[in-house]
Amino acid sequence: VRAPYDGVLITSTVVAGEVVDTTTPLFTVATPDRLWLILNVRQEDAKYVRRDLPVVFKTDDGSAEFRGALSWISPAVDQQTRTLQVRVVVSNPEGTLRDKTFGTGQIVLREEPNAIIVPREALQSTSDAHFVFVRDKHYFEEGSPKFFHVRQVRIGARDGQSVELLAGV
Repeated sequence: VRAPYDGVLITSTVVAGEVVDTTTPLFTVATPDRLWLILNVRQEDAKYVRRDLPVVFKTDDGSAEFRGALSWISPAVDQQTRTLQVRVVVSNPEGTLRDKTFGTGQIVLREEPNAIIVPREALQSTSDAHFVFVRDKHYFEEGSPKFFHVRQVRIGARDGQSVELLAGV
């Protein structure tokens, strides 16, 4: 049996002497230096996803990080999980990323090197507004009163640790 392209034998589903037909897959051959990541995007976040967006993938054990770009977006939402599948092609020249590895992928919607960010814990929210406390400009001067000002802010992007402030400080 000859594969149509070069690769590494991943699995074999047949043994010598077994009867097979043309519809039975016999082997799985892959090229592990380039892999597909399949990510599940929540249905409410699907409106932000588009091809060629950069993606950062971190394995669950924290041993590796990979970068790629969205190459395919499913036209349908999964009925059971209510997520949208997307595919990312990543380069894996050392072979450190393995098949069926779990992890977390972050789709980068935009990059802002000069963004003003604060820790999530610093943001105070009510039902209709967001606030942060800002040190007085004379806070570090000797003998000056030590107090903070309340500032209403407009927030932007957020991740697990930080919140971007668009206006207000």
